[in-house]
Amino acid sequence: MNIVEGKMQYLYDESGRRYLDAFAGIVTVSCGHCHPEVVDAIVKQTKLLQHTTTIYLHHAVSDFAEALAQKMPGNLKVPLQYKSCNFWHIHKKVLCIPSL
Repeated sequence: MNIVEGKMQYLYDESGRRYLDAFAGIVTVSCGHCHPEVVDAIVKQTKLLQHTTTIYLHHAVSDFAEALAQKMPGNLKVPLQYKSCNFWHIHKKVLCIPSL
C-alpha cells in the first residue's frame, strides 16, 4: 500500500482508495491528518520563524509552559522560575520547573 495523502481520519493510496487510519499516532488521533486549522497555524508560524534551538530564548516556550501549568490540577500548578545560565558562552534565559 502506497499512502500519498491524508485528510482528517482518512488516508488515501495512489489510486485514490480511502482508508480509515486505525494506526494513527498521537497527534493524528487528536486532530486528524492535515486538519485545516492546524495547517493554517503551521503556515502562520513558519512565515515568522520556522526553526530555532533552545540556545535562544523565544517567548512562546514560556507562554506555553504558563498556559499548560494553569491547566494542571491542584498541587501540580507550580510557579515557573527563570534562571540565567552560561551555555557555550551564550547567555540565555532557561525555563526551570521545580520538582514536585
